[in-house]
Amino acid sequence: MSPLMTRHQHIRLLEKGSTILGYLFGSELCGPACSTPARYNDLIKTIDKPKQKTKSITLKGDIFHNIGIRLEESRLSDLLVSLYSARLSELEAQAHRIDVLIRPVLPPEMYLVVDWVRDNFSANWASEVSVAVARQPSACLIAIDSGNLVGFACFDTTARGFFGPTGVHPDSRGKGVGVALLSASMQALKSLGHAYAIIGDAGPVDFYVNAVGAMVIPADDKGIYEGMLRAKRT
Repeated sequence: MSPLMTRHQHIRLLEKGSTILGYLFGSELCGPACSTPARYNDLIKTIDKPKQKTKSITLKGDIFHNIGIRLEESRLSDLLVSLYSARLSELEAQAHRIDVLIRPVLPPEMYLVVDWVRDNFSANWASEVSVAVARQPSACLIAIDSGNLVGFACFDTTARGFFGPTGVHPDSRGKGVGVALLSASMQALKSLGHAYAIIGDAGPVDFYVNAVGAMVIPADDKGIYEGMLRAKRT
């Protein structure tokens, strides 16, 4: 899974045999390596037995046509990051070598950025971006490459000390944009007086462990996102 898409509450792996076809994020369908989400409207067969961890369904949509797939549900972990770790200094030095501009969203840009996040990621993330940009100063950072918006990251938004959501456009992945956004967000949280940051529902745990020395927070429930309302699709 890409380190640049995080904080989905429910992630399901779509498989056919031993081949990974993509990921299902709530009501959004993503291709391999978490490419741009494509919505699906026709869920034509669902088998959902109580207390059964796997489901067999058939989806019909723009990406997957009449494919029998198996969904394995997993709960994502919350991570704790020390903002005084030496790892953050190393990350900052790495970020400085990345040729991309990282800056806060300006108020006149809010709807442009919100629409971009909704189109490329999800309505839930767009809602959080709206809240983050409305803060003073803005708690949403964007990445600009050659005058184009290529990524974003929110911090101190869903809850105090939280990092995320964050995402990078598929065409700009693998260039260090996510690293630059992560580093700038961690430094911003530290400047606000936080000693620790929490990465909620972090999908790519290994990425954050290696990048910033993140530690998994042991918990039996789904944390702050437990019971979150979600749009119903017809």
